[in-house]
Amino acid sequence: MFGGLRQGGDPFVIGELIAGGSGAGLNSDGVDVIETDVSNCMNLPAEAMEMEAPIRVHRIALRPDSGGAGKQRGGLGIVKEYEVLEGEVRFTHRGERHMCAAAGSNGGEPGAMAISEIFRTNGHKEEIPSKMMAVLQKGDRVVVTTAGGGGNGQPERRDQALAEADLKNEKISRPFART
Repeated sequence: MFGGLRQGGDPFVIGELIAGGSGAGLNSDGVDVIETDVSNCMNLPAEAMEMEAPIRVHRIALRPDSGGAGKQRGGLGIVKEYEVLEGEVRFTHRGERHMCAAAGSNGGEPGAMAISEIFRTNGHKEEIPSKMMAVLQKGDRVVVTTAGGGGNGQPERRDQALAEADLKNEKISRPFART
């Protein structure tokens, strides 16, 4: 959630739910970037946020290698980067899976933990714990990196064609080493 006053004095408040990946099922990969705690939520397009608040969205991307390896891969998280364009902005962060990863099942590996950071204009970097309120200044950037879901089944049992498709689609940076 971001809130403050525009240069002209008009207030703004804007928030969004940013999801991580779901865990893999017995017969299917986890879903990438899906809100599992609430329903009927859509992502907020960068253009909508930029129209409503003095914030620029620099990046929205799937987070490679965040889904746990398994016969069925865990769903991927997302990376979203914001920059404050003017004034002083109050920022509220409420995240999950910052201190523990989503466990894998049946020999599957855990998903990656969430990491969120503030990059200040003076070069200082602050790691955001799971829950936090902060004041941001013009030029400060926030990078929210959500967690991935746990894998299901032993990674060496993953279908080779699925592993190759994941590599081609940049969901993983390297296939699981088969023994």
